[in-house]
Amino acid sequence: MADSDARTVSVWLPNDILAELDAYAAAEERSRSWVIVKAIKRFLREERDRREQDTQTEEESHPRPGR
Repeated sequence: MADSDARTVSVWLPNDILAELDAYAAAEERSRSWVIVKAIKRFLREERDRREQDTQTEEESHPRPGR
């Protein structure tokens, strides 16, 4: 990702979450930003998949007439 493809955002984190984040980043030899981006991507993918599954389940349990 090129620098022009990113923006800086600020977020407040509880101290215990920040400590765990920093420990994970250090263990992986990655930056805090890298870990956060990875976590957000995973969250968004899982939520998208969950919504798609919910929609599919809803459609299967309430089929439209004529289908």
